[in-house]
Amino acid sequence: MRIIKVGEGGLSTISEALSFIYEERANAARRLSESPITPNNSAAEPTGTNSADCEAENPEPVEIQVGPGVYHEYLQILEPYITLSGAGPDKTVITGNLGGREILEDGIKRGTFRTQTAFVHTHDFTARDLTIENAAGPGCKVGQAIALYADGDRLYFENVHLKGYQDTLFTGPLPMKEVEPGGFRGPLEHAPRINGRQHYKNCRIEGTVDFIFGSATAYFEKCTLVSLDEYKVAACEATGNGDVLHVGDDTQEAGNGDALHAGDAAQAAGRPDAENTSDRKPLGELTSRVRGYVTAPSTPEGQRYGYVFADCDFIGNCPPETCYLGRPWREYAQVVLIRCHNGPHIRPEGWHDWNKELAHKTAFFAEYESVYDGRVEDPADGLRRYLRPEEVGEYDRDKVLTSDAE
Repeated sequence: MRIIKVGEGGLSTISEALSFIYEERANAARRLSESPITPNNSAAEPTGTNSADCEAENPEPVEIQVGPGVYHEYLQILEPYITLSGAGPDKTVITGNLGGREILEDGIKRGTFRTQTAFVHTHDFTARDLTIENAAGPGCKVGQAIALYADGDRLYFENVHLKGYQDTLFTGPLPMKEVEPGGFRGPLEHAPRINGRQHYKNCRIEGTVDFIFGSATAYFEKCTLVSLDEYKVAACEATGNGDVLHVGDDTQEAGNGDALHAGDAAQAAGRPDAENTSDRKPLGELTSRVRGYVTAPSTPEGQRYGYVFADCDFIGNCPPETCYLGRPWREYAQVVLIRCHNGPHIRPEGWHDWNKELAHKTAFFAEYESVYDGRVEDPADGLRRYLRPEEVGEYDRDKVLTSDAE
């Protein structure tokens, strides 16, 4: 494997290393396609042969070794067989600060899918021993802010810290259609939706609302999922009834393309956790409201797997029982937890229906041997399923990650 160094006497930026790789590969492919090829001393084949195509599709693997430092960059990883390795998550930090509410020069809001610090759109990519963050700030100030946009097959992340608030990690592809026109504005808005398999091992992922969301088959192994209380770090009022905002394009009930948090839908449905929206309370009084959701999957109908969390820890600094494990961004959402530890901030019912009645029939939120700090889970809302011992094997890592990508 070829090594390219960044920092500590190497190239100055990661983007410079990526550009070098792309240019070198493009030049090699061009030379191959322009040169006659004579395998086995036969007559020259026409240009653009299968050999050239094969070389272009299977380039030499490259590892970009990134030294300690804070790299203020927006990465575009568009080629396969690239490994991005750092000196450790506390030493190598890639950071950006784009928020979804920003109004651009054309007068259009940036939106969720143009905020990412790192954009991965390829197959066979690896990242390890580094941090990727979106430092734009809490969602109640800046809206959605993606740290990692990962869309591709056979993507592997080990000992990577993903830091942000609202919508930290997007596991593409996008759903087939947005709810609000323009809600998917970004680099893959019109691209084919191709399911990929993603593996996150010993990673730490932080956020507030829907901070792991998307349609991919993704396996989270021995990861730490950290629910942050943005009211402790942001001197801002929450919208509407004190609840925070949502992912991507949804809950146009707000009327402005920003999705209001579940409290609004709960109130409209007459749920007991709904609160009066007529008076805006100061932050100090917002002590018992829902703080966020860890996952918001949009698993397509018919896809074998969505998210699987195995031997993971769900922790956070939010008040007790103020966070949900997840809610369905789309009705066929799938999340399975196996031998996970859920901290006191997780509500005993675990899962929220996002006011989507169909999800009670179509979504699959399942757990096996969950630990709730001695508390008793509450399955009353009907969303949680309990796996039987004979069913757990269907969610083994190798089985999930070798399932056919669609």
